Amino acid sequence: MAALLARLGALAHRRRLTVVLVWLAVLVAGGVGAATLAGETTSSFSIPGQESTVALDRISEEFGATDAGASAQVVVRAPAGTTLADPDQATALGTLVADLGGLPGVVSASNPLDQAAPTVNQELTTGYSTVTYDVGPGEVTPAEQDALLAAVTDARDSGLTVEVAGQALEAAPEIGGIGEIAGVVVAVLVLALTYGTLVVAGMNLLTAAVGVGIGVLGITIATGFLELSSTTSILAAMLGLAVGIDYALFIINRHRQELRRGVDVPTAIATAVGTAGSAVVTAGLTVVIALVGLFVAGIPFLTQMGIAAGATIVVAVLVALTLVPAVLSFLGRRALPKKQRDLPPAASVDDAAPATGLFGRWAVAVTKHRIVALLAAVVALGVISIPVASMRTTLIQTPPADSTQDRAQQLLADGFGAGINGPITVLFEGTGAAETATAATPASRGWTTSSPSPRPSRTPTATPPC
Repeated sequence: MAALLARLGALAHRRRLTVVLVWLAVLVAGGVGAATLAGETTSSFSIPGQESTVALDRISEEFGATDAGASAQVVVRAPAGTTLADPDQATALGTLVADLGGLPGVVSASNPLDQAAPTVNQELTTGYSTVTYDVGPGEVTPAEQDALLAAVTDARDSGLTVEVAGQALEAAPEIGGIGEIAGVVVAVLVLALTYGTLVVAGMNLLTAAVGVGIGVLGITIATGFLELSSTTSILAAMLGLAVGIDYALFIINRHRQELRRGVDVPTAIATAVGTAGSAVVTAGLTVVIALVGLFVAGIPFLTQMGIAAGATIVVAVLVALTLVPAVLSFLGRRALPKKQRDLPPAASVDDAAPATGLFGRWAVAVTKHRIVALLAAVVALGVISIPVASMRTTLIQTPPADSTQDRAQQLLADGFGAGINGPITVLFEGTGAAETATAATPASRGWTTSSPSPRPSRTPTATPPC
């Protein structure tokens, strides 16, 4: 394989302009395809065969699909000593509901005092209005969110305690947030220190970004034909950028070693791809096998994420084996720092590795005091891993402390009971299902049962939304 990869590196050097143009054409084609063929992603997760999944599927079959647009729960509490049914409070509540129903993007806003479907507690002190939008979760625009928050703020002037929570205030996960930007900046600094030149550091990051861009654009195109999770492209981008930088680093570092030995640029490129390229292919195949192996779990969204990320890794490997050598060919001996370009050739590859500078002195110190370095590394890793003991994972976004979302959830818990923020839908089947569901529902806590279908044999309990 080393000989084959060496010939591939030599070809990338000879046809460097063609290689660069081909990759740019693929990137542009991906952008055009993503702009014209992209579809919608989904934020819902299900595990086939689980009891909850079976129950939800049965409910959809019997009562019709319950999927609706993004919603928010505007929670209202009456002033102390009054109830929401008092004339003044009922008038203020009606005005609030009317204002909510007229907000941009809102399809409907329910009235907590609606006799057909009341959403108030038994004491009539706390209730909530469900505000439904015409778009899915994560698609409510910032302007629409601001209008909702402004309506809630205005409603507090009537004396009511009003807070809001729900999907409508949540933003869909996006690529290119502050975390990703900070990571890229740190990567540039680390690469600049490693290479000793910003030109090579930028080239490394740029080639990795090309691979990630093609992978993510390909996933975006696939959303027009497949139902993919909204997190699929994020995982692919994270892994693709990480391995893209690493794989290019392998080849660039070996190329620079060959240049320090006095080898000409074409030979250095072929040798680098033939030697370090073997490590790139092996590492890439290992990662791809691990990711594609997620299909063993039998969970569709994990399988999709694994295959999409694996495809992005394949692109990163191809970029490292072709685009990186082509760009190195354009750079020539500028791949080395200025102070190393005119040094006499090193006798061997080992001698070609710098023994001076920060990293050289660090390597000498670590190898000289290896026992101390090993113990220090173990202690440092132990300290860093301490937060793992209190780590919490969830697919549900936790609102910031003392935000309107947090206060809304607290109002719901105080008025209806702690379980309202984590509702469970229970499906009753069989003869007398409606009667059994009614008897099993604790109406004293403000919960009600409903039968959205005239068939009495299957009745789900309706619980307040979280």
